[in-house]
Amino acid sequence: MKAIDGTRFLDAIELARASIGKGGRPFGAVLVRDGAVVATGVNEIL
Repeated sequence: MKAIDGTRFLDAIELARASIGKGGRPFGAVLVRDGAVVATGVNEIL
């Protein structure tokens, strides 16, 4: 298991804050593989 990159956690937190600003829930996700961001997302209520 590789060390966790704290920068990616900050990216997820920023996504969550942006979601809150748009009236959404405070959830953000950053999927990383081999050091590269593969996907990002937030929880959306339909």
